[in-house]
Amino acid sequence: MIPAANEVFAHVIVIDGRIAGTWKVVAKAGVGTVDARPYRVMTREETRLLTRAAERYGRFLDMPIELSTSGARP
Repeated sequence: MIPAANEVFAHVIVIDGRIAGTWKVVAKAGVGTVDARPYRVMTREETRLLTRAAERYGRFLDMPIELSTSGARP
């Protein structure tokens, strides 16, 4: 899948050296959500690793972060 033009400069999800999707953070009232939009169905292990990365990012931002893939495109 080729990313849309507006996604070229977005934060990217990279798996095995390939762009596998995009993500952004939505913060409301001190709680953040990483909105991940993978370009394909991710394996359980990939999802687990993405969740861990989101949690690390939350520690960096000093706010709780949860992962959402509701906008995912298969």
